[in-house]
Amino acid sequence: MCDDVAAWSSSAAVNAIRDRRISVSEYAQCLLRRCAEESLGAFVSCDERVVLDAAAQADTADRRGPLHGVLIAVKDNVDVAGHPTTAGTPALRAHNPGRDAEIWRRLRAAGALALGKTNMHELAVGITGNNPGFGPVRNPWAADRFAGGSSSGSATAVAAFLAPAGLGTDTGGSVRIPAALCAVFGYRPSAGRYPQRGLLLLSRTRDTAGFLTRTMRDIVLLDSVVAAPGPAPEPVRWAGLRLGVPRRPFWEGLDPSLAAVAERRLEELSSAGAVLVEAGLPAGAGASLARDAMTVALYEAAWEIPYYLAQTSPAPTLDEVLAQVASPGVRAALNDALGPARASAADYRAACENLSRLAGALSDHQRAQRLAALVYPTTPLPAQPFACEESVVIDGREHPTFPTFIRNTDWAGVLGLPALSLPAGLTADGLPVGLELCAPAGADAHLLQMGCAYEEIWPPPALEPATAHRPGLLPKVLGR
Repeated sequence: MCDDVAAWSSSAAVNAIRDRRISVSEYAQCLLRRCAEESLGAFVSCDERVVLDAAAQADTADRRGPLHGVLIAVKDNVDVAGHPTTAGTPALRAHNPGRDAEIWRRLRAAGALALGKTNMHELAVGITGNNPGFGPVRNPWAADRFAGGSSSGSATAVAAFLAPAGLGTDTGGSVRIPAALCAVFGYRPSAGRYPQRGLLLLSRTRDTAGFLTRTMRDIVLLDSVVAAPGPAPEPVRWAGLRLGVPRRPFWEGLDPSLAAVAERRLEELSSAGAVLVEAGLPAGAGASLARDAMTVALYEAAWEIPYYLAQTSPAPTLDEVLAQVASPGVRAALNDALGPARASAADYRAACENLSRLAGALSDHQRAQRLAALVYPTTPLPAQPFACEESVVIDGREHPTFPTFIRNTDWAGVLGLPALSLPAGLTADGLPVGLELCAPAGADAHLLQMGCAYEEIWPPPALEPATAHRPGLLPKVLGR
């Protein structure tokens, strides 16, 4: 029975609890049993007593919100009262802020319960989820490969049927990259749509919370609670919908097996009636964006992390956190942000001005071409072995891992645009591929409508719930 229950979406769980086919306590017990068996490294903390106490209270509650009884996996840089917030770094292992992040307050008010706090790339500074301090997060589709990051554990928990939904955060792809690598939906809203209070941020201008789910209906449900109450968006009609295809640089330098899946999906969008418009971007725009984006993120991290620590006292000092950072790559990035070679205020202002101009140029282009969204592969390659922490190989050529994986997703993060990673299928080796839609700023409702229409035609691949959470067993794909 628990495998069947674990396969429920958030919407299905709400309906089952409302119709008294299952109690919140029984639902929680099923998911907790699976979490106790999982060996993917999805969770940093999952306190059975705390979860069951909350479930028992939910069973006796008079008021029932739209998420009543839904258990959500929460990335461990989001504050949840009664749970520690470690941000995946050893110095914060016992850090308990005793407060709810504003986004979690809204979800809790709607009836959601925290299943536990999920593992992540340390301090959200990375895209693999290989965390030396708390252990690696394994990909349910191939346990020898990383799950993506930095919202690694939330994506793995959803893909492995440990939770129906995950809450993550996204700077340059930290929701969408693991969504793509784990075959789930990953949504990054427009800048400012979701509140930031109570998140351990890297970049105030770029960071946002976001959701990972197995269905678009759940993305819509969660978004309606946090940002936009009202009727659920209806799927759009593809006929006549104009989608920009930015061949340069988004469709260049792709893993051949991944490219074949993405191109096939593009052809099918055209067959469904979408109008595909070649949408080339200015020469050198990619390199300029990558440089300026890193300047902004590292400059802002130098004061965002100390600000969070000061707001959640008692907490370690910044020096104490830095002294215990477990990941060499994270330590090097933070040394760049905080050391003598860090960006100056003038460099920061210049980078912000450059990015503002680029955002304006992209907006003008989308408006002139009447584009509903840009469409491109979420990542240039599928999940890689843990040995590829520093570099990856695409079509015989070696590339640095971090900039390669964020190459396509970074645009939406830097420019504050809403973006949705959609499961596009599997490579010949059985690894998930993601296709991303990126809409103009503020067009979140239309983007979600496109996601719903996409899911109607191309349901995502999924693992068998009985095997997905236990890498010792050979994962099986539903319907195969």
